Amino acid sequence: MKEGKTKRVISSGVPGRVIIEFKDEVSLRNGKERFALPGKGKACARVSALVFRFLAGRGIETHFLEEMGESEIMVEELDMIPLEVVVWNKACGSLVSKIGLRPGEELEEPLVEFYLKNDEKEDPLVSAEHLRILHILDEEELEEIKRKASRVNRFLLDLFGSKGIVLGSVKMEFGRLGVNLVLGDEISPDTCLMWRAEDGRPLGKLAVLEGRREPEDYEVVVRVMEEKPGKEVYVYVRPKQGIMDPQGQATMNALRSLGYPEVEDVRVGRYIVLRLRDGSSRDRVDEMCRRLLANPVIEDYEIKWVD
Repeated sequence: MKEGKTKRVISSGVPGRVIIEFKDEVSLRNGKERFALPGKGKACARVSALVFRFLAGRGIETHFLEEMGESEIMVEELDMIPLEVVVWNKACGSLVSKIGLRPGEELEEPLVEFYLKNDEKEDPLVSAEHLRILHILDEEELEEIKRKASRVNRFLLDLFGSKGIVLGSVKMEFGRLGVNLVLGDEISPDTCLMWRAEDGRPLGKLAVLEGRREPEDYEVVVRVMEEKPGKEVYVYVRPKQGIMDPQGQATMNALRSLGYPEVEDVRVGRYIVLRLRDGSSRDRVDEMCRRLLANPVIEDYEIKWVD
C-alpha cells in the first residue's frame, strides 16, 4: 500500500490494477497544514468517477475502470509522471497572488502550467526547458500532454458549465501505460478550483482556501453533478371517445377469456417522457404533440409539466 496526503493506493489482487481510496483529509501548503473533513473522500471519489466516465465518452483515455465503494475507485496502474499539469481559465488561487490579477478575472485564453511534484521543494513551477533537462518529458511528449490537457479542460468547461459551476482551474496528472500517455489521479472538487455561477459561492478546495471548513462545500458538487439537466414533461396519449380502438378491444377480449368478465371496456394509450433543455415552453410541447407525438384526429393527449 502507498499512502499520500489525501489518498491511499491499495493492491487489487489483479495484476495491472490498483484501488485508490480517497481519504477524508484536506492538505494545504504541500502538506504543512492538514485536517479531517468528513465526507470529503466520498465526494471526491464520486465526482472523479462521473468525470472520468464523461471524458471516456469523448475519447479521452483515462486510468478509471469502476467504482468500488463509497470512497474507492479501481484504476489501471500507471507509471506516473512526476508533474502536476494545471490549466487556468480564470484568475483564482495562487495565480492571483503570483501575477496580480483580479480574482475571477477571465484569461484571454487558458494558461497551461507545469509543477514538479516535489514536496520538499514545494512543487515548483517548471518550464519546458526544465522538463527536458530533467529528462521527465521529451519534446513530443510535452506537446502531447499540453494538447490532451487543453482538450480535457475544454470538455470540463462544458460539463461543469452545464451544471452551473464556473471552472477556474483544473489540476491533472498523467502516466504512461505502455506507449500511451493516460490521464490519471483524480478530477474532483479537490483538484479543481470552482465556484457556483449564480452566486459566486466557492466550492471544494477553493472554499477551503478561502477559510471554510464545511463538508457541504464538497458534497454540493456531487449533488449538482448527479442532477439531470432540464425539465421532464409527461405526455399521455389515448384514443378519442367514440373512435375504434382495436388494441383496446383485443386486450378486453383477452382479459375476459382469462376470467375477468367484469371488464367492460379497455382503451390503450401511450405514455411519453420528454426531457427538455431550459427555455422550452408549454406551447412548443403542444406543437410537438400535434405534429408528431399524437394524431389529433383520432387521439387526445394530456401534457403534465413538471416544474
